Amino acid sequence: DMIDREIQPKRAGVECAKPDPIERRSALYT
Repeated sequence: DMIDREIQPKRAGVECAKPDPIERRSALYT
C-alpha cells in the first residue's frame, strides 16, 4: 500500500494517458 501511495502522485499525470490496473485499484481504495 505504501508503494502505491508513493507512485500515486507520480502516476497522477500518467493515469490520464495510460490507465493501469494499479491506478484503478488505487481509485477503489480512495
